[in-house]
Amino acid sequence: MSPNLSYRRRGMTLVELMVVVAIIGILSVVVLPLLASSSEGRKTREAARSVVSYVARSQNRVLGRTEWGGFWLAPVAGTNYALDLFLADVPAVYQGDNLPTTVTGSSATDANGNPVFVITSPGTIATTGSIGGMVTGSIGDLVRFDATGPWYVLSSSAGTTIALRAGGTFSGVVVENANQTTLNTPWPTAKVAHTYELMRQPIRSGSPLTLADGRCVDVAQSGYVSASGFTPFGNNPGSIAVLFDGTGRLRQMIVGASRITPTGAIFLLVGRADRAVSSPASYSVSDDSTGYNWQYADSYWIGIDPLTGVTKVAECTPNAGTVLDSQTYIRSELLATGR
Repeated sequence: MSPNLSYRRRGMTLVELMVVVAIIGILSVVVLPLLASSSEGRKTREAARSVVSYVARSQNRVLGRTEWGGFWLAPVAGTNYALDLFLADVPAVYQGDNLPTTVTGSSATDANGNPVFVITSPGTIATTGSIGGMVTGSIGDLVRFDATGPWYVLSSSAGTTIALRAGGTFSGVVVENANQTTLNTPWPTAKVAHTYELMRQPIRSGSPLTLADGRCVDVAQSGYVSASGFTPFGNNPGSIAVLFDGTGRLRQMIVGASRITPTGAIFLLVGRADRAVSSPASYSVSDDSTGYNWQYADSYWIGIDPLTGVTKVAECTPNAGTVLDSQTYIRSELLATGR
């Protein structure tokens, strides 16, 4: 073999290798955060779609039924986020067992001077008297006498006191305001036996929907439209049930033990569980674990229309300064938003 035979050099010089490493470093700084952000948004979007499907299912199953139904949000104990959603069923109205159940009572006033109707016999509204057996009653349950007229609210845990649904607090529980007053709502006749019906609060049923990948319904920032505007559920609101009637319309919410009749849309915020805290650190563009979920475009609002019960979903408005600003996209999707 000739010693002068030349060989073609293969490989990379140190300069070329450093250029390649620099290019990879630049790409990692620019591209990888975008990919991570896209992944976060995708996980939240899929969670929001799952919630929308579940809410729609809960509405469809009560269409044409007499009793209302819907879904429960069950926050993790001591937190402001819910990972589980359950179906909610309102039990059939209790009207007594084998024979009509009757009670008598007397008109009175409570400690605040508000009129009430106190059951005096056979003892409690939740007792079937001599017929035997019991039916569970609790504060916030609704009662109607003689199968006609208005529904009143059960306002004592003992089951002996009925009050007008004019708002107010009973044993620490805020009850539904149906605008009843002594001028527009007659009391049952005192010292006369009355049959009664008891409309109890909803119960959970069916298999739950469980959100994964660190996604949740941020219940503290979720809420509903009332006469005063958007009202968030706030910190530690307890379980939340949303009920539809047989036509699919929104009819009632149970927040903790309080009955609320929504006058506008309900908004649920789907985001990351690590952001669903009572007092998050201030929002920072360099740290996506700070701030509220509604401050991020990778979070989603779910809106339930009050007139149709139809559920829509839209991402939070980027760079929103307030909760209402972040709802711009979802409010444009609904037929009635209470604006």
